[in-house]
Amino acid sequence: MAKIRLYDGASRLRFHNCDQTEVSLLHQILSEIMYLTLRKTWTFALVVTLLAGVASSSLQAREKEEETSKTELKYPAYVTEYDIATRDALYYDRMVRPLIQGDDPGEWEVLYGLADQVGGWVDSAINPQEIAAVITQAMSIEGQPLDKLDHLVADCAKILHVPKPAVFIKNDYAPRIYLANTPNLTEEADDRILVMTSELLKLFEERPHELRFLIGRELAHIKCDTEQTRFVFYGLFTTIRGIDLNLIPADYRGVLPTLALGRFFSWAREMEISADRAGLLCCQDPQVAYQALARLLHGLQADSDWIDPENPDFNTDKIVKEYRQWEDQTFVSMVKEFKESSRETPFIPERLAALKMWADTGSYQKILDRESGEVTRSTFEIQAISIDGMAAEEDPVDAYLIGYTKGNKIFESVMVEDATEATWREMAILRAFTDGQPLFVEIWDSNYTFDSLVAGFVVYPEKGKNLYTTQLVWDWQERTNKVRSNVVKVRLKFEGDDSEKEQP
Repeated sequence: MAKIRLYDGASRLRFHNCDQTEVSLLHQILSEIMYLTLRKTWTFALVVTLLAGVASSSLQAREKEEETSKTELKYPAYVTEYDIATRDALYYDRMVRPLIQGDDPGEWEVLYGLADQVGGWVDSAINPQEIAAVITQAMSIEGQPLDKLDHLVADCAKILHVPKPAVFIKNDYAPRIYLANTPNLTEEADDRILVMTSELLKLFEERPHELRFLIGRELAHIKCDTEQTRFVFYGLFTTIRGIDLNLIPADYRGVLPTLALGRFFSWAREMEISADRAGLLCCQDPQVAYQALARLLHGLQADSDWIDPENPDFNTDKIVKEYRQWEDQTFVSMVKEFKESSRETPFIPERLAALKMWADTGSYQKILDRESGEVTRSTFEIQAISIDGMAAEEDPVDAYLIGYTKGNKIFESVMVEDATEATWREMAILRAFTDGQPLFVEIWDSNYTFDSLVAGFVVYPEKGKNLYTTQLVWDWQERTNKVRSNVVKVRLKFEGDDSEKEQP
């Protein structure tokens, strides 16, 4: 076993039973870690320990794979996108999906107003043509069909209840796996191609359960209908990551990104976290999932303290609490963070922490244990919505509500005039709602010319729960300085629920 330990830039290297090739590889890893350490990233500011299992650790991993392969896989009766998508992923998806419509980056609203916000220099740094070229090159459909892995992909597709894509192998030095950007996507499997590179298959040779994790992650984008959104993320992330920080004028180094762009990258991290959950459902072992992520990041069997969720020094709660909401960080800090993150495998510490928290709840086991049944779809009545603190006393609004789900308008309420608070009753009956599916509600102020958006909120109806309490989001579409205290209460009545009506 070879051990590399770094303490504030000093290194200590010990080799046991390593051949010359392995030693050379370890030296390359050490050099890369030293480079990152000198850049003083927040991750490597910690004491970093890398245990590279070139000999005995590789054997342990293989034994783990053999043990796992003896366990019969579980195929749940059903899996919904709301089983795996985080609530923040669903929230941000509602905000950013309308901003990235079309194939031409020049038409994406997510980039509108960026030069006004962070300076005109950004027009040359974030060029729509360059973004399009990055996506086309990185997500190309090329290679040869690979029937050998069809059974793995078919298994994962069966577990997640999605159509199985065709599988291609691409000769490439980078270990990558992605769904190709095929046009005119439909529900048919033939419209989707899962591309794996030769380097990826080499890296995960004889580790099929780790490969299941990666395949499941990609299929999650089919399950959650986020394939196109992810292509956009890759293009924007890669382009911003390549920005020369020296080009940013001093006057713009403290400014925030546009709300749309910041939210887009917050969505991207949440979608990666959601995809990891689907990967865990497919490999069905948290340790295998953690190992697959670590291996993909730096190419070796790794159980370093900084990245091992089972290590006592890996503070899951602290990492989750310190999540950066990109819309609240300066543009410069966002660029720096992206530069220090892997292009192919971004946000690893946050993702590992979030995956461990989800695994520890036992949620994935509950999903896998669904031996029978079908997706629960509920019908319910919105009995009442009550909002306090909707407007200031000196500036009341003529308020009405509009409800949405998955981008579709599902109801509009009557108007309440001159209101600072209001209650709407017996508003709508909603059908075919899946447990965990979000209900988005916007508050509008009726005006003689153009109606204006006041705020919004979201609730997640679950059968058996009737009362929901939440708060308004003031910067629903644009930044605002509003900080007014408020409370929103929503009362639902599900079909078959005979409980008495109560005031919210």
